[in-house]
Amino acid sequence: MARIATKKQDDRTAAIYRALASQFPELNCQPKEVVYVYNPVAIRVRVVDESFEGQSYFQRHRRVMKALLPLPEEIVGDITMVLALTPAELVKQQNLVNLEFDDPSRSRL
Repeated sequence: MARIATKKQDDRTAAIYRALASQFPELNCQPKEVVYVYNPVAIRVRVVDESFEGQSYFQRHRRVMKALLPLPEEIVGDITMVLALTPAELVKQQNLVNLEFDDPSRSRL
């Protein structure tokens, strides 16, 4: 039976948030707006930073993953979604993946 996904926080999300905050000092929002547990084996991450302006998706993703790679493999391995957006892109809300981050669909786990 599917349950409604909730934006849960745990030790893994706290470690991820700390790692991201050390690389992205402008990250001044609530942890659940940056990282949450979607289901027991899936963690979602969204970094919103002005410095992504003009960078490709792959450049942004590489920067976020660089911040996360020092974390234990079992934590990084559970990350299933990484969004790297500029503040303007966040406001537009036209990205369907971003909408899924804000309002998660039901998880089958």
